[in-house]
Amino acid sequence: MVLVPNPSVKNTVSSPIAKSDNFQALTKARANENICWLVACVGAGKNRGNVLQGYSAIVDPDGTMVACGPRAAECIVKGEIDVEQIYKLRKTLTVYEDRALPI
Repeated sequence: MVLVPNPSVKNTVSSPIAKSDNFQALTKARANENICWLVACVGAGKNRGNVLQGYSAIVDPDGTMVACGPRAAECIVKGEIDVEQIYKLRKTLTVYEDRALPI
């Protein structure tokens, strides 16, 4: 499991939605490419005058959002993590067997 704390996703005037959408897409990609569960903890609310975007999430190894918090609101995100799913995926996706080790 990878834990990604990210307090810096700010709700800016220029692109508040695009920034959180990009972060959400990248968390899905990181979970999928590493074949692992990813928990993204994103700051929400106000901190020292900054408005933080929120949008914490739990992503499975397929890149599917299991649970996601709301935008710009503090909350606790809960989801069930199935560790067996990682083992099943790693048997079918042979990325570790395909790597070339140094000679």
